[in-house]
Amino acid sequence: MRNILFLIVMACAISLPFVLQLSPDEGSIVATDETPASTWVTERNPSGKVPASGFKAMYFSRADPDKLVFAETVPDIAIQYSRSELKGIESAGFMGYWVGRLNFDTPTTRQISVSESHAKSVIRINGKTVYESKKQKKDFTHSFAAGEHFIEVEHDNYWHTVGYKVTIQEKIRYLTEGEVKSYLVNSNQRSTQLYYVGLYDSSAQDATVEVELPETDRPIVLWLNSHSPIDWKLPADQKVSTVILGSRVTGSRVYGNAIKRVLHTKAHIGVSNKSITCTCSGIGKPHFHCEYKRDLTDAAKRLLALTGSRLDGYAVTYDADRVKITAYDETVEAEIYAQQRLNEKAKRQCLTGTN
Repeated sequence: MRNILFLIVMACAISLPFVLQLSPDEGSIVATDETPASTWVTERNPSGKVPASGFKAMYFSRADPDKLVFAETVPDIAIQYSRSELKGIESAGFMGYWVGRLNFDTPTTRQISVSESHAKSVIRINGKTVYESKKQKKDFTHSFAAGEHFIEVEHDNYWHTVGYKVTIQEKIRYLTEGEVKSYLVNSNQRSTQLYYVGLYDSSAQDATVEVELPETDRPIVLWLNSHSPIDWKLPADQKVSTVILGSRVTGSRVYGNAIKRVLHTKAHIGVSNKSITCTCSGIGKPHFHCEYKRDLTDAAKRLLALTGSRLDGYAVTYDADRVKITAYDETVEAEIYAQQRLNEKAKRQCLTGTN
């Protein structure tokens, strides 16, 4: 059915004039032979309205794909929720569509990162498909000519949660672990406060996380680590010497007016828990299972090796939309080591069947 609609729309698009009429307050997009008209004109956004900044987002349900459930203007292309938390749309049947503008004064190359789970999506720039699930890499670059471009994104989800994010940013050079350490040592950043934030992903619908930092007179080195891509937001007026940004899935960014330097790395700490909790299953053969393999002391040791500095503060949790740095000291270490000993004792009791 969608293929038939697509052919009809394309036939209509061929006969459309190349100047796409938008509302006066939202401007107009002018297409040329190099920037063909797009299917969005009559299919998903028949009004032709595109915001001057940000993206127009439209949400549908596969149960009734022709009915618009909800529309809004958003600063970025990102949506995540579970069950039917978004206007009653079941997550396994969610369909999303975004359209927006990109303006460049000079020819520019941008890095585009796509984060999606059990889903499929298509990205078009000026009507040309530049990304289609399972056909292109999820992390790629695109060259833009100077001027205005329009981008449209379609997303169909097939999982019990929706987790989708498209990040458009300047081309990134990822530093190796050795390069990160060399920079910190050579820039004399050993006298800094080292803070670590570890999450699996954001709990916010727009994949953002606000980070509350403690007041300090010392320069701050902040290591932000996650599995899924996150848009981290730091206090606008708090100075941060260096942010080290990494995520298992590419596409994380950091915002803050007082950040001196951002280093991108694929070095993944992968700790989003303070301690390790375990359970014993006594049904049949005893089985001792721990939810995590590493705890915060492992992260502290890895950070010391990577930065040459001891950990001063942390915030770890599976997911959140806001976190606050807590001091990492001998008391915290003692609590974690005590839990490690309890786990070792519980494991022996579990596997031997003793109390």
